[in-house]
Amino acid sequence: MIRDRFSVESRVQKRAFTVVNARFCGVSLRVNSLGEAFSHNPTHLALVISSMTKNPFYNATAALAYIVLVASIIYTLTKTASDQPDNNFLIPVFMLSLLVLSVSTMSYLFFYQPLLLFLKGEQELAVSLFLKTVAVFAAFTVLVFIVTFLVVPLLFA
Repeated sequence: MIRDRFSVESRVQKRAFTVVNARFCGVSLRVNSLGEAFSHNPTHLALVISSMTKNPFYNATAALAYIVLVASIIYTLTKTASDQPDNNFLIPVFMLSLLVLSVSTMSYLFFYQPLLLFLKGEQELAVSLFLKTVAVFAAFTVLVFIVTFLVVPLLFA
């Protein structure tokens, strides 16, 4: 049964955060309230996956990739929906849903690791990571602007 394969064993209050011990298919993992998974068994450490990186370049690249994906979907939808009947009600619903999704995604990409570092007491490192991520993203934005408005017109002039 699935109940036999997964069970939450206990909740332990330790050092101002909660630790949850979980067992899935014989593998014991511990997850604290900061979202960090850890295991005391070295063979299980390969199963512990960090969902975010502390590298600002990767975080900014993920944000840029998300923006390119959303822009591509919107571009494709506008090309295919031009012959569809006018859906005035659905357009604002879609745009507000997209706004909420985008804010959630960007919050995760920009603030998750700095917030964890801040809560651990590493305020300087948290601020540094956040500012570096914003700086790399700003550099990407400037690069996209230069390519779009300066390089492309020169190539097709």
